[in-house]
Amino acid sequence: RRPPRSTLFPYTTLFRSLLSVLAAKAARAGLHSRIRCVQGSVLDLHAFPADEFDAVLSSYLLHELAERAPRALQEMHRVLRPGGRIVLADYRRVEDDERWREIEAWYAAQRDGAGPDEVHLRFRLADVERMLLAAGFAEVEITTWKEFHLHASARK
Repeated sequence: RRPPRSTLFPYTTLFRSLLSVLAAKAARAGLHSRIRCVQGSVLDLHAFPADEFDAVLSSYLLHELAERAPRALQEMHRVLRPGGRIVLADYRRVEDDERWREIEAWYAAQRDGAGPDEVHLRFRLADVERMLLAAGFAEVEITTWKEFHLHASARK
């Protein structure tokens, strides 16, 4: 189902290069008037008032934020309207420590510039649920897919 033509999709990132990529893709798709690109941090969404959005989507961000993830979820909660939903996708920490080390070693060997100290499978399912609840979300639903990915949704 396509959203109403008046729907605005703000996109926030610290990286100016990602904003230009998104703007170009939006223009090619004829959506340039519906996407607002904002350079900033999810840790401080001051560009947006409280209760502004019906939904927030976070894609593979929480593991990058590490101990700052709870703050980001609080900001996402702040900008959601009452009844709004957050949907997120991310990696999840597997319970088998040996398998966890194996997967992290594979990521560390990749040439993405992240370095060997980056942790991808950072949060267990219970950690994600706890952070969402602590940020004020309710009706938390978490599903897993593949070996170490998760989808979560919750309501404000």
